[in-house]
Amino acid sequence: AGYAAWLMLGLAAVLLLPRLLALPLRAGRAYPLYGLHFGLHRLVRSSSNSKFFNNLFGDSSAIVHYLAALGYRFTALQQTGSNFGMAQMQDHPGLCEVGSGTMVSDGMHLVNAEIGAQVFRLGTARLGAATFCGNALIVPTGARLGDNCLLATKALVPTTGPVHSGVGLLGSPAFAIPRSVRRDSNFDHFKQPAVLAQRLRLKNRHNAVSMLGFVASGFARAAMLALLWWLLQPLRLLDGPMATALLVSLGLVGTLALMVVQDNLVRGWRPLQPRTCSIYEPYFWFHERTWKLGLGSDHPALAVLAGTPLRGLVWRLMGMRVGRQLFDDGCAAPEKSLVALGDHCTLGAMATLQSHSLEDGVFKSDHVTLGDGCTVGANSYVHYGTVLGQGCQVLADAFVMKGEHLAAGAVWAGNPARVHTQAQAQAQARG
Repeated sequence: AGYAAWLMLGLAAVLLLPRLLALPLRAGRAYPLYGLHFGLHRLVRSSSNSKFFNNLFGDSSAIVHYLAALGYRFTALQQTGSNFGMAQMQDHPGLCEVGSGTMVSDGMHLVNAEIGAQVFRLGTARLGAATFCGNALIVPTGARLGDNCLLATKALVPTTGPVHSGVGLLGSPAFAIPRSVRRDSNFDHFKQPAVLAQRLRLKNRHNAVSMLGFVASGFARAAMLALLWWLLQPLRLLDGPMATALLVSLGLVGTLALMVVQDNLVRGWRPLQPRTCSIYEPYFWFHERTWKLGLGSDHPALAVLAGTPLRGLVWRLMGMRVGRQLFDDGCAAPEKSLVALGDHCTLGAMATLQSHSLEDGVFKSDHVTLGDGCTVGANSYVHYGTVLGQGCQVLADAFVMKGEHLAAGAVWAGNPARVHTQAQAQAQARG
């Protein structure tokens, strides 16, 4: 009961506090930097971006209602059951507009503030109707986006030039690609009103169980920490800094153990297999549950292990095939059991080995394989179906697209990534 009370109190604070703090702020008005209004803006941003509630409501029908309560404005909302993922953020929720039928993957940031050397100004960040947004996108005020766009993962959203409508945008700088591919139309029968309504009800039930599991897992971790405190009290080990260090260490080990068991239980102690299906098929609902209840790389219990040998040990326990002497400085891998790493690999901070995509409600997943001695740079993306040969290097901030096969010793850079001849010549000269 106490845990539920804290949960409801936290939700009320997240929904009400940003609205109250934002009352003195007006869109389009220039405010001095580091003044009172700037402090209020920073408080609105920090208080409205709750990782816990985004994880709880994300990838379900509940997320749009949560964001609407925060202040998002939805135009003729079309419920898909997966309108938003679990990792979106914004500067000012009251200045975010989303068109009908738009779907957003994880990692989108709606930037509502234009900050200069002396002043800052708030503005509206808009996403048009019937738009699909991939991962790791930044959408600023003044983005030149109309309706029916496909924004690929890590695409640089244009802020100048004509308004883009009915087109796909890929790369940095962005260039036009087809809005959709023909093979995805094989699942259009799920979009028929009667079929969609039935499948949406079934998906909502499945997601509700996942959300209950997410809350229960948080309660289990809190209960485990309370139990540790209670067990240590009779031993008189709770006085002084050493006691704090002991409790934190045991809590870290216990949290990791619970999350590893939970991740394996959700998968049935079996590795995931490559699949292609609609988001309205039962397999996808199961796969969604592995995201919500699995151990993410940004979880504090795992984040503290970045750059240590223990990181690779945890990956192994969660189904990833990991070679010897892995250096992982904070890489993300949503589907651990679909990733295979060779010996002596290096994974940079905020790099992502993503074994799936969700374009327009069609789910696709496949393996990601890194050979011996591969390096994936900081903030880079390696998509599904890719194979990196021995000694490959993916430079920082690159995006290796789906299905690419990198030759041994190749150096790839850019978005989308291509062979970087100059860097490769330098690497060969050094090696």
